[in-house]
Amino acid sequence: PAAEQLASIPPAPTAPESVQDGQSYGVAFGGTRVVIVARMESWLQVSDAEGNPIWSRVLRSGDRYLVPEQDGLVLSVGNAGGIDVFVDGSKAPSLGPVGVGRRGISLDPDRLRSGTALP
Repeated sequence: PAAEQLASIPPAPTAPESVQDGQSYGVAFGGTRVVIVARMESWLQVSDAEGNPIWSRVLRSGDRYLVPEQDGLVLSVGNAGGIDVFVDGSKAPSLGPVGVGRRGISLDPDRLRSGTALP
């Protein structure tokens, strides 16, 4: 009975069911609007508005990165199809197919949601 009750609790909007077993990186306190979730291994790098890298890591399946709420952040990814991007808990359009690298992706929540984040 207790397990059934736990199973019926929906996941938090920033943690889709498919990623509950992975590691979380990024924002430790406070909120975030953008969460990047790895479906398969993928290298990510986040840079600030001046182009300085602020975070870089290979995410494994189930890992997630909580993007800080900061203007001008840009994402580079080694396997665009290996990640899902969530904005305010809803899945954003794909950044590309599996195995394709992408650079210069805006991490602006509105552009991600509308599918206009790619350069």
